[in-house]
Amino acid sequence: MSEQSENKLISLIFTATRLIREHMTGHGKANPFSMAQLKILAFVAEKGTPTMKEVANFLYITSPSATAITNRLVGAEELERIYGKEDRRIVRLKLTKKGGKTLAEGQKVVIARMGKVIKGLNEKEMEDLAIILTKIINSNNH
Repeated sequence: MSEQSENKLISLIFTATRLIREHMTGHGKANPFSMAQLKILAFVAEKGTPTMKEVANFLYITSPSATAITNRLVGAEELERIYGKEDRRIVRLKLTKKGGKTLAEGQKVVIARMGKVIKGLNEKEMEDLAIILTKIINSNNH
C-alpha cells in the first residue's frame, strides 16, 4: 500500500471514529452517565468484582482518574465498593441491581445509536466491515 493510500485510510478511520463518538454522546441529549461510566458498568458486569486498578487499566487512565469517574456511579448506587479485609487499600467494585438495569438500558441506547451510524450499509457491507474489524482486533491482541 502506498503512503498516500495509507494516509487516506488513517484519515478515514479518524473521521469515522469521530462520527461514532458524536453519535454515542447523543448529540447534546441529556445522558445520566458518560460513555466511560457505561464502559465501567459493562466491565464490572463482565469481570465480577474487579479492582480499581483493573478498571483504570481497562480505560487506560490512572487509578485516581478511575476513582473520580466511579464516584458518581457509587453515589448513584450503580456500583458498590468492596474494601479488602486484609488490605483496605485494595478496592473492588461490584455491580448493584440498579447498576445492572442502567447497563441494560445504556446498551439499548448504544445499539440504537450505532444502528444510525451503520444504517447506510447494506448486508454485504456490514459483513465485510465485521470481517475487517475482527481482523484488526485479532491482529492487535497481544
